[in-house]
Amino acid sequence: MIPFNLQLILIISNILLLIFLLNNIRKYKLELKYTLLWLGLILITFILSIFPSVLNFISSNIYIETPVNALFLIAFAVVFTILYRFTVIISNLTNQTKKLTQELGLLRNELNASLLKKGSKD
Repeated sequence: MIPFNLQLILIISNILLLIFLLNNIRKYKLELKYTLLWLGLILITFILSIFPSVLNFISSNIYIETPVNALFLIAFAVVFTILYRFTVIISNLTNQTKKLTQELGLLRNELNASLLKKGSKD
């Protein structure tokens, strides 16, 4: 069983995190597609903190001694998933930036070459 103090801390922190995320979405500081994973994490931990019997079931089925450890394992797995997803997004953005930089260099080269041709005709 999860101690009531921890249960209360989880519920309050989930509510505060939800308010923080929604506020950042409202102010256009975060895109909705990137916050969906965080909203999923909030939902999972909120459900697990309200219904600790689910944690008892999970911890007994995967042979974890205390439900609190199962909660930390689940949180770690979800945060790891979020971290991996953002790593993939950053890698894609890095590749796009490199491609755009190369295209910009080629366009500048073509522009300089056309300006030199035009300058030599005059």
